Amino acid sequence: MFLETLRQEYPALTKGQRIMAEYFVQNYRQAAFMTAAQVAANVSMNEATVVRFAQRLGYQGYPDLQRAIQETVLLELEEPTIPQDATEPADLFARSLAETGARLRNASSLIPREQVTEAVALLARVSRASIVSAGEGIALGQHMARRLRSLGLCTCTLPADAGEMAQALADVGPDTLVVGCAGARGSVQVATALKLARQAGAQTLALAHSPLTPEAHASQVTLTPPPEQAASATPLVVLMAMGDCLVEAAAMVMPRADAHRRQARLLEQALDQEEGRS
Repeated sequence: MFLETLRQEYPALTKGQRIMAEYFVQNYRQAAFMTAAQVAANVSMNEATVVRFAQRLGYQGYPDLQRAIQETVLLELEEPTIPQDATEPADLFARSLAETGARLRNASSLIPREQVTEAVALLARVSRASIVSAGEGIALGQHMARRLRSLGLCTCTLPADAGEMAQALADVGPDTLVVGCAGARGSVQVATALKLARQAGAQTLALAHSPLTPEAHASQVTLTPPPEQAASATPLVVLMAMGDCLVEAAAMVMPRADAHRRQARLLEQALDQEEGRS
């Protein structure tokens, strides 16, 4: 497949070829119907460079590369046929992906719009975020901590120890969002932390496996995935994707988030330049 070829060849490409490879990865659906001249214009290179890039990847020319890209796009449109009694790892992997994708599609329809609107509003009106998590929700909490930092929020993870958590909760207020994450059975400790945070005036958000868990009832706003119908469609993966989408929606309406991301990109470029000099 075209994308696998790019993955294998990327480490050996020149700087200019890497720029072109990154363009194709990010825009292959559009490139499937573009001429070599159009691709060249989009990456500020000449048409001959695009042809040489195709040959560098092992194709006879740009038309062969384009056909490979078109085959990749067609594969995306095909529904995988997976036998019910499949035991091959590749088939089981494909089934799990399909089931998880179905749950994500259902989530976009089943999660009430007003809950999403309120969750985004919470993110927009705070400057700090504290993550409280337990069980398998710890991984989700760590993921959300990183994502919330991308909005420019000062984010920390609350300790599991009750005494230390109490000390941390003593500092929360209206400018703090406390996010609760727990496992499939929920967590009384996470729910209690959310209740105490609300009493202290903080905003609260729960990413819960089920609307019936303790933290789902304790939070100001709760987002849960659609009911699980297949064992392989793990709620944790769906919740992580939901958290990502929530952060991206918030970024679109938070001017400071856009400014923070621009500054972060500039700093990243500066760090890359310093690394290149060393």
